[in-house]
Amino acid sequence: MFNSKRTDFKARRRKWEFFLISAAMERVIPKEKIGRLRVLEFGSGPSGGAEFLVDLGYLVVTDVYKHPLLRLPLNVKFKIADIHKTDFKEGEFDVLISNQVIEHLEKLDEAFVEMKRIAKPDAYFVFGVPTAVWLLLTIPGQIFRKFENIYSRISGKSPKETSSDTAQNA
Repeated sequence: MFNSKRTDFKARRRKWEFFLISAAMERVIPKEKIGRLRVLEFGSGPSGGAEFLVDLGYLVVTDVYKHPLLRLPLNVKFKIADIHKTDFKEGEFDVLISNQVIEHLEKLDEAFVEMKRIAKPDAYFVFGVPTAVWLLLTIPGQIFRKFENIYSRISGKSPKETSSDTAQNA
């Protein structure tokens, strides 16, 4: 089952990234604020960082669509929203966070104007972006895709057929 393993690997990698991000945030945000913050995660995709961010306080998770695999803790609110223009109130959030999103925004200047509008004056902005460490974390997935393609060519089967063969043999 190549496709489900790839999706699972991506989800685990994103969770690991959010674990690292939340650990770094704990060093920056004063302890007396933890649990009382209003936090916005934008661009959550299928595996946002809610489980690591929920301890910060009230958490709102957004994306331009709701991914069918997205699972959130009960006390986390999901909202469909585009960070370029939202309907959040001015100065609503103490923390704005995203992981692997900023580099995909079409109009970065508009997005930052909107982020500044919905953030409190002393808000924390946390952006995870691709780095050398991120590249290292993606290497296993890249190698897996290469082997999947090679096996498909040798066997003469499409990756989808290869996945069902692998599932039956497992």
